[in-house]
Amino acid sequence: MDRLFGVPGLCPCGNESAPSKPYMNRVIARMCDDCRTTYWRVKDRKRRGKPAVPDADYQPPCEGCGAELVRDSSHPKRLCGDCKVKSWTKRDGYGRCIECQRPKETLNNRRCDECREQFRKARDRRKNVKRRAARDSGGDLYTLIEIAERDGWVCHLCERKVPKRSPKGYHPKKATIDHLVPISDGGRDVRENVRLAHWRCNSARGARGTVQLLLIG
Repeated sequence: MDRLFGVPGLCPCGNESAPSKPYMNRVIARMCDDCRTTYWRVKDRKRRGKPAVPDADYQPPCEGCGAELVRDSSHPKRLCGDCKVKSWTKRDGYGRCIECQRPKETLNNRRCDECREQFRKARDRRKNVKRRAARDSGGDLYTLIEIAERDGWVCHLCERKVPKRSPKGYHPKKATIDHLVPISDGGRDVRENVRLAHWRCNSARGARGTVQLLLIG
């Protein structure tokens, strides 16, 4: 007998009941792990307005061509591989570059490799022009290592350590320079206006936030 609920320790399917929790009622407390999983799955699908799935291995046919599918995860598949590719081709920007309208092989980018590289260079060029103008107006020269040593290798946004050996590329924890008053808003590229920050924190903040108060302190 279960001391908590006073019910027999056998599931209706004949297996031994799994350990119960205080929030469970008498019916769920008697179930084994498999029956509880099925019960919660059916209840969750009913809450979302979907038909109940009686079998955990249930897999409907492909919605596009009606082919049989093999379920290999906790969620049933909707489309086969060919129908999934056909559905991708209907999206905007798929198959052709939005700049030069030439065919492209990448699926996750709207531009081809050549146009994406040109777009990145133009974006960096605009950023460097603003930074160079800020330095010409009275800014001073500095390096990332100097600012990192001054701030103790700590991000001023999340107050966590910044790794000294950051991975190559756009890594979330890569060390970057964050301007308290953005250059786009007229900020100067001087040591007093810059702080060390993670690439992820710097990108999430953008030109927003109240970190300009650090200039007062």
